[in-house]
Formats: sequence, structure tokens, C-alpha cells
Amino acid sequence: LKEVEGADLATFKVLSGYSNSRISYAEDIHGIYCNDRLQPAIDKSTFAVLTELGRRDSTYAKDRNYVYIDCQISIGADPSSFVSLATSKQVHYAKDRTSVYANGIILEGADPATFHVLDSDYAFDSRNVYVGSKQVGGVGYEFHPESDGKLFTKYFVNSSEGKPSERVVIFEG
Repeated sequence: LKEVEGADLATFKVLSGYSNSRISYAEDIHGIYCNDRLQPAIDKSTFAVLTELGRRDSTYAKDRNYVYIDCQISIGADPSSFVSLATSKQVHYAKDRTSVYANGIILEGADPATFHVLDSDYAFDSRNVYVGSKQVGGVGYEFHPESDGKLFTKYFVNSSEGKPSERVVIFEG
């Protein structure tokens, strides 16, 4: 446990994180804290920690002005379109209108408009397959029009061999 110097005990509330988290957010009457430091740039009235169901910690947070990745302002990230996606012990995905992020790192070339998370560690867009922040191959789609765009088959392509290595049928409902 750390002492948060100057914090108001009567209004202090933990927003995310816990004793063994690397990032913790809290608030009191003075504003928002990241770990044990007051963050004067954060707009308290619009601040939100972007956590996943069942988790108390997060890589990402935002207010009306900025996106915060591990307590740091992410230059260029768009707070109005920034959303947290699936997370696991290994990777926490997020995206905004122009970029996709894995653990706070921009996935170069990833398309946010077509980016989907298959499970907590695997994701894809219209061109590539990702494991965490690493591109591991390409992907092809076969949509099933009778399903109103909710059922489709994905063909994963191993980047070293260039041929389909796995086929998965997915329903998004």
C-alpha cells in the first residue's frame, strides 16, 4: 500500500486497480489520481477507466480531452471514438477511429473499421491476424448473406507458408 499525499480521506475512492496492479486510478474532491499522484490534466467530470468485465484494472482511461495509456497522455488517440476491447492476462486491445492498440502500442497497419477480437489473445482485421501486438498472418473472409452479416467463415493464412492453416466459422450475435 502507498500513501497518497494530500488526498482527502472523506472523498477518496478507488476507481480501478488494487494492491498488486501496476496501474491504479482513484479520485477525491481534488481530482483524479494515477497510482499515488494527482493528475491535474485529467478532466474529472468526464473521466472514465476503460475496464473489461470482471477486471478491476486497465491499461486505458479517457476524458473528453485525452486518452490515457498507463497514466500517460496518448498523443493522437481520439477520446471521442476510443473504446476498450477484449483483454486477457497477455493483451488488452482497444481502438479509435484511426488506430488499433495492443497493450498501449499501436498495431501498425491494423484497420480499426474491420478489427475484431476472436478471443482474448487473437484478433483480426480485413488483412491480417494478430496475436497480442504481433502480426502472425493474413486472413480471408467468406460471408454468409443469409445470416444478415452475422455468420462468416475466416480462413487464417500462415505468413511463412502462404496457405490456409485454419478455418473458423464465427457467429456474431
